[in-house]
Amino acid sequence: MAIGLTPGEEYEYVLAEDRSKDDDDPTRTVFQLRTLTSREATKLEDFAGNYDPNAGDVRMTFGTNSMLALQAGLCGWRNYLDGDGNAIPFVSTGKQLNILGKNVDPPTDATLGRLTAAHRQELAEAIREGNRLTKEEKKT
Repeated sequence: MAIGLTPGEEYEYVLAEDRSKDDDDPTRTVFQLRTLTSREATKLEDFAGNYDPNAGDVRMTFGTNSMLALQAGLCGWRNYLDGDGNAIPFVSTGKQLNILGKNVDPPTDATLGRLTAAHRQELAEAIREGNRLTKEEKKT
């Protein structure tokens, strides 16, 4: 039986580096992500690159694509710590902004700036893949 998606559904995601930790381990970080709508996912795919007819080449825009994915799909986190072991607060803009054609309250630039490059990349990929993951895969 085919099972459809629930656009906008929030789910928990654990980074690959933390998956071996127990659920109750205080150093296990859990991110709250949101499934994109089909329109958002399509717009995000469109931002993956663009063709420049004057130069005759395709420019890949992976950084912009990842940042848009995070703005649209990152909803929060638990147990994300700084180098001193202090909790890093998740702060959203407090405003409804149009990201990929949908009004969302995205994380601030300062909040996104606390993510390492590797974490940004993995979370953005998880958001892009969120429309393909099963419930069991989302819980890992």
